[in-house]
Amino acid sequence: MTAIIQKHIDAAKDRQGRIERACASMPSSQKTRLDDIHRQAEVALARVYGNRLVPEVTSRLLDGMILDASVLCTIGGGVDEMPKSSDGWNALAKQLVASDPLAQRCVDFADAKLKEGFRQEALQSLSPTSRMSMTRDNTLDSFLEESVQRRLDDRLGE
Repeated sequence: MTAIIQKHIDAAKDRQGRIERACASMPSSQKTRLDDIHRQAEVALARVYGNRLVPEVTSRLLDGMILDASVLCTIGGGVDEMPKSSDGWNALAKQLVASDPLAQRCVDFADAKLKEGFRQEALQSLSPTSRMSMTRDNTLDSFLEESVQRRLDDRLGE
């Protein structure tokens, strides 16, 4: 178990070292371009995920962008491979989160917390007798799941 943990720690240190080395060797013109890319990506992350990503995870995702070949090509003065539209930036934000297990867990936790809140609200909206009746009929869980799904769908429609 400790060997696995140590392997993850070493991988994180290696990643951070590569990021620091890449930033240290970068001229100021490339740093300016990288800052512009970070700003666009940060807006896209906020647009797609809202407050479901904690600031530390967002910083981790933005810092790690320098390791991406398309970002390096763009800031190096080569072909501009960055998205041109908000839909493209949103897709990039989803790709960033999908490629980082910590970011995925952060979003999953926020979604689970939200769903549990909706579930509790639906449960509290029922009278004790109807709650008991639905429990006996084995329909309470399906009612709560439908209620949660309805609330999630309503949120997406806003």
